[in-house]
Amino acid sequence: MNKAIFLYVGLVAGGVAIGALARDAIGPGEPSPSQAAVAATTSVPDVSSLPTPTNDQERAVMGMLESLSLALSQEAEYRLVLEEQIDSLSERVDELQANAAPPARADGALNARAKERMRRRDQRGGPLTVDRLVAAGMDNSTAQEFKAKVDDLAMQRLYLRDQAMREGWLGEQRYREESQRLFQAQNNLRTDFGDPAYEAYLYASGRPNRVEIQNVLDGSPAAEAGLRAGDQILSYNGQRTFQTNELRTATQQGRSGEMIPVQIIRNGQTMDVYIPRGPLGIQMTGSSERPEG
Repeated sequence: MNKAIFLYVGLVAGGVAIGALARDAIGPGEPSPSQAAVAATTSVPDVSSLPTPTNDQERAVMGMLESLSLALSQEAEYRLVLEEQIDSLSERVDELQANAAPPARADGALNARAKERMRRRDQRGGPLTVDRLVAAGMDNSTAQEFKAKVDDLAMQRLYLRDQAMREGWLGEQRYREESQRLFQAQNNLRTDFGDPAYEAYLYASGRPNRVEIQNVLDGSPAAEAGLRAGDQILSYNGQRTFQTNELRTATQQGRSGEMIPVQIIRNGQTMDVYIPRGPLGIQMTGSSERPEG
């Protein structure tokens, strides 16, 4: 029992320390519903899998473990939010560089595309509405249903926090379980409505819905497959990849080295290439493009 507890403490404490760096970089405040949805996929150690405590000392240690487990869950959420913010900042840097670059530069096509992304993003600024979802490609009926679902989940989170604060169980196991349930429900929007509707939602809410390659490392699997800066990655092994963290996760699954089909868009044309599973050897950023069709 003691050996299992000490091992768990070490694992959880290490995760909290790493996550704290991400939280400090972001600053105070709760993540948005869309950001929390991403955090729902983060794995947190399950305290309930440990043996039942039999004395006061072990119960005290178990209480500390539950607190650390909650902290790890929250820090993991902050870390994923930070990743999304880094992607957004990288895109902004590209756009600023594009605005400052003279027209005669060889990468003028990429700069023009960055300017166009910025213009479209500025036009989309504001709260999520049915009209924005329709403009992004959803039919009116689906847009109304999607918007109602997003708003309902947001209200459930507000009511959950309010109830937990009033009744004194904010931060306890019950609150964590209820929060995870709502996170998963938000994450299930993609499954419930399908990839096309989810992509329209990302675009309408101003979030990245494409992964764009900024640079390809010499000698990397991506370079050998012929990928170039400016290519947009649509899918990896048949699964749509809307954001950079999804692509990173996909490359780490399955058997290392197996050949994986990757679908890209280059100069408006869709292409398929094959790359061994594992690190691609690219620098990438999030891109917001109006869904096709």
